[in-house]
This record gives sequence, C-alpha cells and structure tokens, in this order.
Amino acid sequence: MMQNVIGSFHNKLIKRATLGAVSGLLLLGIVTSLGWAASAATKNEPVQLSLWTIWDGDRVPLMQRVLDEFMAEYSWIKVDHIVLSSSERYEKFVISTAGGAPPDVMMLGREEIPAVADKGMVLPLDEYMRRDGIGKDMFFPAEIETAVWKGTTYILPHATGSAGNNLLYFNKEMFRNSGLDDTKSPKTWTDLWNAAKMLNRYGENGTLTQLGVEVNALANRRFFAWAYSNGGSYATEDGRKLLFNSEKNIETLEWMVNFTNELNRGVDELTRFNRVYRNAFFTERKAMEISGAFRLFQIMSSNPNMDLGVGLLPHNDGYESHGVTEGGWGYVIPRNAAHPEESWLLVKWLTTSEVGARWFMFVQGRPSPVRRYSLDRSYFTSNPHWPTIIQAMETSVPLPRIPIEDRLKQVESRFLTPAFSGTMAPRQVLDEYQRYAQALLEEYYAQ
Repeated sequence: MMQNVIGSFHNKLIKRATLGAVSGLLLLGIVTSLGWAASAATKNEPVQLSLWTIWDGDRVPLMQRVLDEFMAEYSWIKVDHIVLSSSERYEKFVISTAGGAPPDVMMLGREEIPAVADKGMVLPLDEYMRRDGIGKDMFFPAEIETAVWKGTTYILPHATGSAGNNLLYFNKEMFRNSGLDDTKSPKTWTDLWNAAKMLNRYGENGTLTQLGVEVNALANRRFFAWAYSNGGSYATEDGRKLLFNSEKNIETLEWMVNFTNELNRGVDELTRFNRVYRNAFFTERKAMEISGAFRLFQIMSSNPNMDLGVGLLPHNDGYESHGVTEGGWGYVIPRNAAHPEESWLLVKWLTTSEVGARWFMFVQGRPSPVRRYSLDRSYFTSNPHWPTIIQAMETSVPLPRIPIEDRLKQVESRFLTPAFSGTMAPRQVLDEYQRYAQALLEEYYAQ
C-alpha cells in the first residue's frame, strides 16, 4: 500500500518539477511577478559568484538544476557551487569572512545568526526584501521568525526547521496486533503510556523484544518540544533570562524519566535493545518513533510496505501539542561579498522561486518554508500524511532568540543524560543546566 503511495507521490513530483515545466513557469512571467528579476543589477557585466552549501551526494545534481535555471535567467552571472561538510562549514565561513574573502552566498543555520550578526559578519536583507516585494508573510511564521535578530532579517529560510521534533510515526499493523485502534495516534501522554504498555514485549529473561516507543530528549531539542506540550518554557521573550528549570520543565523531565524506567525498564535496557535491534522502527520491532518531517521519506524508502500512520507529538492533559524550532537552514550574504546585488538575486532565487524553494524541496519529499508551495493542493492529494506534516509545521513554536543557541545544542544531551541514567534527579539536572547556560549567556552580553 505504502509503495503505491510513494510511487504516485514521487512520479507526480518529478512530472510537475521537470526542468521544462519550471522553465515554462518562468516564461509565463512568474519570476517577474515575485520580484525575482534583476531590479538593481543594471550594468549586466559578467559576474562570478561562489555558493557554499552542504547539499552533497544525490542533492548535488538537484542544486545544479536550480543553479542552471538561475544562470539561464541571469545570463551574465555564473555560479560556482562549493560543497562543504557539516563539520567544516561554519569554521570556514568565519575564517574566510574575517580574512575579507568570504563566499558570495553562504548556507548557515538560523540558530547561528545572532552570533554572526552581532559580529557584523552578514548583511541585513530587509531593504532588499522591501524593494523586491518579498514579504515575511510568504513564509511559515516559525521559519521567518528564526531568520530575524534584533528586529532585522539576516537570512532567508530554505529547508524547514519547524516540524523537526513533533511528529509521531506509528506502525498500524503492530497497533492492530496489540488490540489498539490503528486509525488514531496517541494524543495525550496518558494515551501514549497506555499504548506503549500494550505494545511492549519481553523475552523469557525479561528483556525487551518489541518496543512501544522510546521517550528521549537527547536530539533535535526534543526535550523542549515535550516541555512546550506541557506548558513549559525556554526563555523570556527578550532572550535575556533562561527558564530551563521552570516547574513545568521539571515536571516534563520527571515524566520522561518515569516513562523510561517504569515502562521500558531503564536506559541500559533501551541501549541493549537498540544495539540488538538496529533501526528497530524500520524493521518493525519498534511500534512508534518520535521525529521530524525529514524522517517520513527515510521510513518510506527503508520499508515501503509498512502500514504507516503519522500523528502529532502527544501532549499532557490540558495543553496542546507543540514542536519547537531554533532555526533550520537558510542563505546569507556575507560582509564584504564582492557582488552584493547579484548575491541577493541568488539568495532570493534559492529561497522564493518555483525551482529553488519548491522543486528542490519537494523532489526530496520535504516541505518548503514558503507557505503557498507547501500548501499546494496537489501534495495533499498525492501524500496522505501531508496534512499532518503541515499541522506539525503550523504548531511549531520558535524558541526565544538567544545568541548562544548553537553552543547550547552541543552540550544539551550531556546535561540531560544524568536524569535518564539515574545519577541525578531531574530537578537537579535542570538546575545545573540553567546555571551553566545563564552564565554563558551573561558572559556573552558582558563581552
């Protein structure tokens, strides 16, 4: 069943997104109507741009098609696409910008914007946007809000950051075999607890042989998605005071630890299970998985015959389901870029055009930050899970902006792990994390 859905979806995507079709749209004048024409670049002297991204592997030819369309529209501009690894990307950008020889357009994470903007490493985009009619309302709110720092837009979103931690994938067949309603995903924490209890299976020695769901907090800011679905908090709106150890956050972590210990027999048993049954959701040893929109097509590709259901992250009674986002990918114009007007044309093309913002995303099975592209009716009819993905995007909440976000992401799992291992109580864990992060934030502002 799922194989038919995948085939239909991909065939429709590719059919809709052939280069000829995109060219036809451009010839119809869509480019000009959205302000993609070169309104400020009037001399048309030959220009060479460098674009640094992490779009490697199978995405290289996809990006090349986007750039070929761009160079056909702006015939005096040539673009050299440089692919960097994720590990080297940010450091190379900082060094090249400090040395006065940055790329003309750079792919950055939106969580990195506060720090680089405060250092004057990227150019503001608001004047370009106003001039060319690029309104913030064309993007999903959680996408464009994470592009702004201190009231100024420094980056335009490309890949989505929302719906990154608030989707629950479930195996309908495993639900049916356990006596559960396979037409509904668990909506509340109580529903999730009861479903997981019915789905867990144990061997003669008491070890897990089938897992209902793993409730963890160690990736993709998932802890704060759980916390926000319980009325929790992250920081004050001005981002100057962190609220990691709020009572609702503590209650959330206590529930997660209790779930892990009581239902799943502790983190050591989960570690053993994941070692023995690798990719347990793909191989149908795990009934539910909490992840993001990016995971859907990995599941479909790995097990196209799975009878898959998709729902939102369960919430505590009295609250609503929320994901959180601190960013997602986007494109900036670095300070000292040699050709800022042409750089802007490329940024605009990558983030708002039919080929850059729509085709490039959908051919990978990913939503676009541009609302009208992701809300296109054809994607709802060709992918039965698309309405839930859009709902997850609409209910994702941008975290209050703080300039040390990228540093906190690197240490968050280290601070939260002791709660799950049992070496520290959840309240103590969040008190420690709060003290560390607040000191880091105050040090930043003091400098």
